[in-house]
Amino acid sequence: AYPVNEAELRYMRRVRNDLAQLRRLNRSVLENPQLSVEEKRDLVNSISLRMVNLARVALGKPPIPEQ
Repeated sequence: AYPVNEAELRYMRRVRNDLAQLRRLNRSVLENPQLSVEEKRDLVNSISLRMVNLARVALGKPPIPEQ
């Protein structure tokens, strides 16, 4: 097993919670009948990039720049 680094563990748990919140946001976007397909696509793409970058930074990788 890995040695437990308390600060890193707290950070990873915060990242986990942030990712869960973004997944919930994603689901609410997809279930929203007020949004057009194009609006949903743009929002989902933006949320997905945020999720990927959150994970990348947590793993010590550089974020992918937004377009």
